[in-house]
Order: sequence, then C-alpha cells, then structure tokens
Amino acid sequence: MPIATTNPATGKVERTFEEISDEEVERILAQAASTFRTYRTTTFAERGGWMVRAAEILENEVDRIATMMTTEMGKTLVAARAEVLKCATACRYFADTPNRSWSTSRPTRRPWARSTPTRPGSPSVRCWP
Repeated sequence: MPIATTNPATGKVERTFEEISDEEVERILAQAASTFRTYRTTTFAERGGWMVRAAEILENEVDRIATMMTTEMGKTLVAARAEVLKCATACRYFADTPNRSWSTSRPTRRPWARSTPTRPGSPSVRCWP
C-alpha cells in the first residue's frame, strides 16, 4: 500500500511512495550498524566538520526545506524557515563545543551513576521538535 504525503492545509495528496520491504529495512539497519562501527572512532574535529557542513546545507537550502515542511507538516512558511535556521544554529553549536559537550564521560549528579558516558553507543537519529 503506498504511503501518501498529504498537504494538511488543502487535503491534496502531494506525492506517494511505495513501502519498502522488510528485507530492505533489515539491509538498511545492517548498513547503519556497520557504518557506526567506523564512525564511532572518528575525532571530534571530524564530527565537528560534518556538523558545520550540515549547518551550511540547512542555511543554503532553507527555502526548499521550509517549503517541504510547510507542505508535509502544515507549518507556516515563517515558522518552517525559523525551525530550519534553528537546526543550523544547533549544528554549529555542537560543532563548536565538542570537547565540552561530547567528551568521553563527564560527572553527573545522578546518585546511581559516577559519570555520564557521551561516546556514541549505537547508530541513531537525533531530531529536534
């Protein structure tokens, strides 16, 4: 059964996509796990460079991304543009402060833990609402 992107403002189906098979999902997850084993050993400088590049893409494509968000999520164009730029700002923040925010571990106030590990433990996607 196709998956439809419906414009919430108009009810119009903008685009449809075919579902991927269970086998394709498994292949993609295996590829993510394999890639993670390599990426988890990269330096903060390398990761910071990727985050800066992500920010540049968001900033350079803000109108295209905001239009897509408006169509797919029903956001106003002004709100969508602001969210794209907020994400670019977050990418730059994490690129500029890796040693402070992503060190191997840091002290914690949680009584059940001595420190909070900050090295990646698994492949994942981080999203801001």
